Amino acid sequence: MTLLVGIILIAISAVLLIASVWQHASGKTDLVSLRNIAIIGFIVFQLSSVSIRMFNPYYASNFKLTQAGSSGFEFTVLVVCFLATFFLFYQQGWGVKKLALKVPVVPVTTNPAALITLAIALTLLAIPLRFAVNIPYIGVASNFIGVGSAAMACGLVGWVWAPRLFNPALAFFAVIFLALNLLNVMTGTFGRRSIVTVFGCMVWAMYYSHWRYIPTRKLLTRLAMLTAGPIIFLALYTSVRASAEHDRSAADHISEIQSGGSLVSGLIMLSDGQTTGPAGLWIIEHYPEDFAYRHLFTAKYFVGINVPRMIWPSKPSPLSTTLADKVNISGMDQDRIKLSCGVIGVAAAEGGFYAALVYGALGGLFLRFFDQIIRDQVLSPSVVMPIGAALGQVLGLARGDTSAFASTYFITTMGSLAIMIPIGRFMSRFELEHPGELDEYAEGPSGGYLDDPDQAV
Repeated sequence: MTLLVGIILIAISAVLLIASVWQHASGKTDLVSLRNIAIIGFIVFQLSSVSIRMFNPYYASNFKLTQAGSSGFEFTVLVVCFLATFFLFYQQGWGVKKLALKVPVVPVTTNPAALITLAIALTLLAIPLRFAVNIPYIGVASNFIGVGSAAMACGLVGWVWAPRLFNPALAFFAVIFLALNLLNVMTGTFGRRSIVTVFGCMVWAMYYSHWRYIPTRKLLTRLAMLTAGPIIFLALYTSVRASAEHDRSAADHISEIQSGGSLVSGLIMLSDGQTTGPAGLWIIEHYPEDFAYRHLFTAKYFVGINVPRMIWPSKPSPLSTTLADKVNISGMDQDRIKLSCGVIGVAAAEGGFYAALVYGALGGLFLRFFDQIIRDQVLSPSVVMPIGAALGQVLGLARGDTSAFASTYFITTMGSLAIMIPIGRFMSRFELEHPGELDEYAEGPSGGYLDDPDQAV
């Protein structure tokens, strides 16, 4: 049974990836979209993580299973329920397509000099937003928007660079911007989502600036080339990060990578989904027999997560902060370390099959809303950049702390839109011709893909 479950999960992963490429090649959806980034996270944190456990009966984990086969089968059924409603509600976009039209229209501003100047300004702005706002609670939101500003700065450079990929000055400039903004977001952090966001936003911008309109085979080649470096860096970072050292500086991280970084072990750690799969299987075995359901807690917690405990003293804790006690894992600082069981495990703890259907529907609508904003204003970097300002949170939605990731994405995106919309309108008044020294490297005009955004699935 376990082998069969593992094969089915791998097959589902392959179908999801192939379908995403086919839909782009046929002009139905964008290959680089929030939906597809979330799907990659789902494959890593759910499908791959569980299939590794299914193929390896001796998989080392704190989550000991007594019925791995039957739990894996139930997990697979929940996956199918989740994905079916996710794609249905994403495709139809009930209500959210019209809601996306409420976002103010921003004139298209693509002058390279203006965009690079704005990138410099956002790089400088990101520093005080991350480190200088010490007001309780407000400082947390400021930090999120600071990471978003660093990501948008890299994205704006990527927007200019993509059509002129072989311009050596722009290539050098892009590397410098990446380095500066990575140093910012790596300082005082343990997680990887900020790093993913900075790298991801540059690739995101390059896609919407130019690569969206080139042949699919050429697009896949460029994505592979441009993402290889970030994946290697992320693997090295993963191999040396320490949960007990949340306050490392960027220099400390780089020193650790140089002295003890391991590409192989880092790639293995990335592929196993941080044991979210085994945790989800453990949840399936123990809910609701040993622990009572907390029906749709994640959906409710998304609304209340940002309410301070001084205002809401009885504010409940999410499953990720209590799971270690339930599993009897000793010696873990649960104020710092969260044990996530994946979105499917969360559904299994919050109602079972009906919860998987509900969360699939909510996830589909949530991501379609933001993807729809881009479809409506796809040529405007002042709109496209904020939507890509927290891609690390989107990649992590399937990990299990879904309410926290979705809330962080929402705050970062709305704060970034509040910064970029007025700037975009102001810049459009002074739109200049593109400098010729840059355009001689341009590969050709952009355009011709999905004239009607509502054609997209």
